Amino acid sequence: EESGVVRQYVPIGRKKRGAVYQLMDSFTIFHLTFMQGRSSSRRGFWLNSVGTPARMAWEGLAFERVCMWHQDEIKAALGIAGVSSEIASWRSEQREHGAQIDLLIDRRDGVVNLCEIKFSMGQFEIKDSYEKTLRHKLGLFMDEAGARKSVHLTLITTCGVKRNKHSGIVQSEVTLNDLFRA
Repeated sequence: EESGVVRQYVPIGRKKRGAVYQLMDSFTIFHLTFMQGRSSSRRGFWLNSVGTPARMAWEGLAFERVCMWHQDEIKAALGIAGVSSEIASWRSEQREHGAQIDLLIDRRDGVVNLCEIKFSMGQFEIKDSYEKTLRHKLGLFMDEAGARKSVHLTLITTCGVKRNKHSGIVQSEVTLNDLFRA
């Protein structure tokens, strides 16, 4: 944990005993996902993996890790760098129709930023079904966590959110560029 290979976090509403450990070392994750048990001499492997479910899952999880490493930049992009806060994640207790939230910023100013992290090659488009998923997550979080604070939905994406009739559910957004501002 001290070396940064894994991180520990305690989901909101849980005690230290409910801590979750997450593998954070990108090389190790890449090796376990794509190299272990495969011949390294297979030409074109990486190029041929574009668009496969394994590659898309890896891209999404890699982007989540980048976001976890840039929590200060996320707070700066939201204009809350000076606000005392705790970073956590959350998983619903419900077995069926449960939900998970990638990143929560529980702020001392009475607001919780519920952050969804989405990797895409262009602007992320919220469609009807995903808006319903977001509303479900918001509702479950407010019910199960007993949220007494205002909850702001924040989308962290590579290239921003495409404006459409469903994008109004998002109150703030952070992009990949925000994560690497000097």
